[in-house]
Amino acid sequence: AIVVVTSKFPVSETSHNARLVKQIDEAMQTVEKQFDRKVKITDFGASLVSQTNSHQIKKDSLWALLLSLSFIVALLIYYYRNLKCILLIVCTISFGGLFALGYIVLFENPISIIAVGVASIIIGIAINYPIHLLSHFKRTSDKVQIIKDIVTPLLIGNITTVGAFLSLLFISSDAMRDLGLFAALLLVGTILFVLIFLPHLLGKRPEKWQEAQLSFRKVAEFHPENHPWLLVVILALTVVFFIGSSRTSFETNMHKINYMTDKQRAAFE
Repeated sequence: AIVVVTSKFPVSETSHNARLVKQIDEAMQTVEKQFDRKVKITDFGASLVSQTNSHQIKKDSLWALLLSLSFIVALLIYYYRNLKCILLIVCTISFGGLFALGYIVLFENPISIIAVGVASIIIGIAINYPIHLLSHFKRTSDKVQIIKDIVTPLLIGNITTVGAFLSLLFISSDAMRDLGLFAALLLVGTILFVLIFLPHLLGKRPEKWQEAQLSFRKVAEFHPENHPWLLVVILALTVVFFIGSSRTSFETNMHKINYMTDKQRAAFE
């Protein structure tokens, strides 16, 4: 026997369809129990797969955010070895995130969970702003001069990056639009904090500023132009990769793109 249940909500409305999926699952369990498990009921559908995708994305996004934050904080602790610097950087990023979420709640609520999950990438960009200011503060305690030195490059970099993320607003996908808006607002909130509030929180410059020498700093100081053979290798690989890029194709089968549990995949087959 086949029973077709149609939801009045579109597939994308996972919060509403979650109630329907739960009720169907409860009905299945009740019927199977009434017939002493001699009747087997299998459920499958776009709303069910969408619900599974939503749960998996939330879980993966949370793990990605926690892992990226842990790595970033560990690197900053190792490099600066100064609790105040770490707290200032955390406060800066937190302000940027709250600024973005606050704006969205007031004007664009609700927002896709994917947009918040990708914040693990945006944090890596936003964290550069307070690091720039703290690096200058290490050399001089003149805060006015520090602002004069960093305001132009920071603003130019911020405007170009924010503009790139705002271009996602022209895409028809709601998730991509949410991502572009959230990323842009996070970067705007971060730079506002760095240029307006952070200088007042620096306090006095420590007499002895301790910082670790990063071992991979040597990579940044490497000069490939002094090694002609390396340039030849890079040029050859560029040609190979350019020719190979023409064979790139995009996956159009949504059943392969979507995340499905083993039970759902068996039901689909």
